[in-house]
Amino acid sequence: MPSAAAAAQPPVLELHENATFTTPEIRWLDATPSPTNEPWAPLPAAIKPAPATPLGLSVWQRKGREALAATEAASDDGIVRAVTAAAERLLVHMGEVTDAGIAVLSRCSSVKQLELRWAVAGTVPPSRVSGEAIVALANCPLATLHFDCCVAIDLTEAIVAIAERTRTLRHLTVHECNVDAEAAMEALSHCVTLRTLEWHTHATDVAVWELAHGGGSGTSPLECVRLHTYQPSGATDDALLAIASACANLVTLDAAGLARGGARESGVLALAGQIDGVRGCPRLRHLEVGSTHASPLTERVVAALCDGALPQLEYLGLAGCSHVSAAAVERLAARRPALVIGVGSERGVERGSREGEARPCSPAAEDRTRLLWALSADAPSAKRLKGAPAGKGRGAGFLEGKGGLFESDGRDESYDSEGQVPACAA
Repeated sequence: MPSAAAAAQPPVLELHENATFTTPEIRWLDATPSPTNEPWAPLPAAIKPAPATPLGLSVWQRKGREALAATEAASDDGIVRAVTAAAERLLVHMGEVTDAGIAVLSRCSSVKQLELRWAVAGTVPPSRVSGEAIVALANCPLATLHFDCCVAIDLTEAIVAIAERTRTLRHLTVHECNVDAEAAMEALSHCVTLRTLEWHTHATDVAVWELAHGGGSGTSPLECVRLHTYQPSGATDDALLAIASACANLVTLDAAGLARGGARESGVLALAGQIDGVRGCPRLRHLEVGSTHASPLTERVVAALCDGALPQLEYLGLAGCSHVSAAAVERLAARRPALVIGVGSERGVERGSREGEARPCSPAAEDRTRLLWALSADAPSAKRLKGAPAGKGRGAGFLEGKGGLFESDGRDESYDSEGQVPACAA
């Protein structure tokens, strides 16, 4: 019996290359989890695909445990009718899907959530979809768009076109893709409906400045930003100054992936409104400023929070901040008992902190399991932690109470256990 949340999900069409069949397919899948807890239950191997169209597409419908071929989908118009009638979410796995196939899908007026995955050079067969073809998807009334590992095609033109032409886009994720960040973010700054941006690929300080200021309104509409640029030449702490000066509506910011070791004092103080001439982000509730390396962040930031900066803050991530002592963290916890403080991950806190003692450690001292230490975590704080920061560890267990640990199961964090976009993007 599916959960109430699962039952409320819209039907999903998945377009991908399945090793069981000789052609890609579009599937309609209900929200019932598979026995292996995979997001989408596989079709029975005994079911044979419908005749492939010239576009290399065939359509499947799945309701409960029954799977039937959609025989009307032998034509382009049949595919459009099937998709339009069935789904709001569309997942496209690059395989033998062609530009012509994407053009057909761009005519599907019902698709509101689109995810394109795995356009990677060297795959067999190689991706046959171009960035120019994806531009046509701007015709769909997209609210959520997710690009994942599309490195074999240049997505710049597509993202710019979608930002300029789509009047419904609210959530965008770009993960490990080939894109000109400055051109894309400048276009996205004019997208007045955009509320959530997850940028997990290369970006520069100039690109983030364009995102925050390019729209010219003085205040960006963005409410949730995850900025993981990774590369040494990527965005630095200077990007936080751009965000602090123009993103007053921001509620969630994950800046754990900045270059040069993560956030510095000046950037975080700017977010907190502690720098003259910078208004900051007074609505912030979730802030992650840790790093994959030893962070240069100092205790001056903790002192500002003790004095009441960012009064709406519910979660603060300090993983890897080795210059912030356990005593400073404990003072902050005492001054702001409702604040959930994450001081641990594979890069931040030894397991000995389970007893309540925060001890900075080197990355080598931890395994890959992500830990969040909840200081003074009452039941409401525990519930908040399950959705913070920005979807980390959703679906895993949480040990409630003071000093409790919240442990991720290591799955893809782009979606929660029921396939929904994370809380900050809802």
